[in-house]
Amino acid sequence: MGSEIDPCRHERERLLRPRAARPNIPTKLLIGQILVVLAIVTAGVWAATQWAAAMLVYQPQLCLPWLTLFDRPVYLPWAIFPWWYHYDAYVPYVFDKAGALAAVSGFVGRIRRINDLPILDGTSAYGVFSVLLSKG
Repeated sequence: MGSEIDPCRHERERLLRPRAARPNIPTKLLIGQILVVLAIVTAGVWAATQWAAAMLVYQPQLCLPWLTLFDRPVYLPWAIFPWWYHYDAYVPYVFDKAGALAAVSGFVGRIRRINDLPILDGTSAYGVFSVLLSKG
């Protein structure tokens, strides 16, 4: 019976090997993923702000732009929120669409986060399931 194939042998050997000295990095909080999601959401809100300003023909009532780029005013990303509060009664369709654009960026950021989750490949999944079945 020594010729039986043990599918978990490699995993057991890996677990029994002494760990090399390396810094303990927490994997529960992945700063890179958080920054990517924040960048996606900020870009979406900023695009909604710029789109709303363009639909409102860059009127002076919007406030002073943060900067001017290629003869176009560029507003801060969060400038849409006071505009929405003050001018929604006058042009609700503009702010409905701008809000939808900002909301979509939140969903895109969430999808980006979901896609970063680890996926079990065939060998590790087989090892996990075979261990669970053997304990069953």
